[in-house]
Amino acid sequence: MNAMLVNVILFNVWSVALTHFLTLAFNAYLNYTDAGSIFGIQAQNMRFFKYFFNYYIFLAPLFAFSFVAAVYLICKPRDELNVREILQKEDKEKEKIADDLKKFAN
Repeated sequence: MNAMLVNVILFNVWSVALTHFLTLAFNAYLNYTDAGSIFGIQAQNMRFFKYFFNYYIFLAPLFAFSFVAAVYLICKPRDELNVREILQKEDKEKEKIADDLKKFAN
């Protein structure tokens, strides 16, 4: 349950930051659209959110998280898999199933 809540919070923060970034990056394409009017005009002029948009508070975590994730994935791209061990486990499981079927058939 806790992992789900953390993921939901991260998703909410990430989606607002990503939407803000995309509205800034593709401003010319968003003229006269709902997203353009919400993020380009309405949200930037609200008292509370004005500072977030003027000082790019939403974009800082977006780029920081992207940078940290890129560095982590470059340093440790994936866990090493020992293919030989995996194949031996599968063979043992197949032998066990075959033995069980032989016992059941007799």
